[in-house]
Amino acid sequence: MNISGFALRLLTLFAYTLPFVFCLNTCGRDGNLKFAFNKNEAIANEKELEKFNYEMLDSAFANLKRSGFNEEVKADIKSNPVYSEKLVNLKKDWLFRLKWPTDYSLSAIGLFEISFLLSERPVFKLLAIMLGISLLLSLLSLLMWPLFCRWKINLFVLLLNLLLVICFIIISWFNHITVEHGGWLLLFLLMVQLLSELKNRYIQLLEHLIVFRK
Repeated sequence: MNISGFALRLLTLFAYTLPFVFCLNTCGRDGNLKFAFNKNEAIANEKELEKFNYEMLDSAFANLKRSGFNEEVKADIKSNPVYSEKLVNLKKDWLFRLKWPTDYSLSAIGLFEISFLLSERPVFKLLAIMLGISLLLSLLSLLMWPLFCRWKINLFVLLLNLLLVICFIIISWFNHITVEHGGWLLLFLLMVQLLSELKNRYIQLLEHLIVFRK
């Protein structure tokens, strides 16, 4: 077994668990989650939430000034609780981090889950399907590479996987979705594997030509 090739395929599989796309969820005015997939959209959502919180506090203090500190004012203030963000992050388990590697990103696995929540944006279902096929090809490559070589489909599998990732990045760009370093690492690793395979094919072709001339 080619150890360097196996390590590359294993690292390729690991790339799907890294931050793949930018994602920040913000609680909107209506209480529903709003997902932002680029920094500008995230900043706009957070500013809107900040403005809403200030309006709620102004309303609570206005009630306090008008009627004194009563139970109604207490309820208004308690509806906007102060909590420790670090404590919330510490309580997140490994399964959550498998989907959300950081507080501002989704892994490829997390993108599958989000695609079902965002039914109004069908592009995420398309991206999830493309990543799902890519993940399956990478997993099969790790487990069945000797068979792929024997069947002479290894080059085709790598090329198909690479094209899927390139299409994923292009569609993400057109839909203002920021691809994080996990996606770029996956693209780089697939390109390295494809170039390595082409190099091996070229060497084999030269060897056959040399033998043929002899």
